[in-house]
Amino acid sequence: PLITPGQYRVVETQPSGYLSIGATVGTVNGSPRGVVESPNVITTIALDGGDNSVQNDFAEAKPVSLSGHVFHDRDNDGIRDSGEEGIGGATIQLQFYPVSGPAPGVISIITAADGSWVADGLTPGTWDVVEVQPGGYLDGLDRAGTVNGVNRGTAHNPGDSITSVLLPSGQAGINYDFGELIASTISGQVHADRDGDCEVD
Repeated sequence: PLITPGQYRVVETQPSGYLSIGATVGTVNGSPRGVVESPNVITTIALDGGDNSVQNDFAEAKPVSLSGHVFHDRDNDGIRDSGEEGIGGATIQLQFYPVSGPAPGVISIITAADGSWVADGLTPGTWDVVEVQPGGYLDGLDRAGTVNGVNRGTAHNPGDSITSVLLPSGQAGINYDFGELIASTISGQVHADRDGDCEVD
């Protein structure tokens, strides 16, 4: 529609089911004109008679999710096998790395009784997943999961971290797992074997 020359502010109504990623000021005759006030607002668009401001754009993306397990890895192979019980009450921390601007704070999640954890409604992009070592366990092997069937991220063993998990818009990362060990014991005795039968008489 045609509008009267003047200064304008463009506000996007947030569409349901999407997250705001950012906004870009438009151009008049190839030159930018306006200021991004927030991901949903472009302001200070000054228009003289005959000016056409184009490509005032708002970027939206569908939220993403991450999930996995903390478990007792009985055979210490980094794979959550049948019968290997989950560890409830463990803390998982998520850190997001945006393309630009400062990284937001850490998101903390507590595992359920079966050792599972899930974080949804996350911003698309690159995430790191860190496990806080649960008390009473030794650090086992961790394993990066998949996003839409593709392996994503790098597990650091030892380290209790899985880094650089790239999550495109609307995707789910699954099976980001942290294995833990219960300490074992071994004992014996050195003795003077008087009768040579290799038994402690």
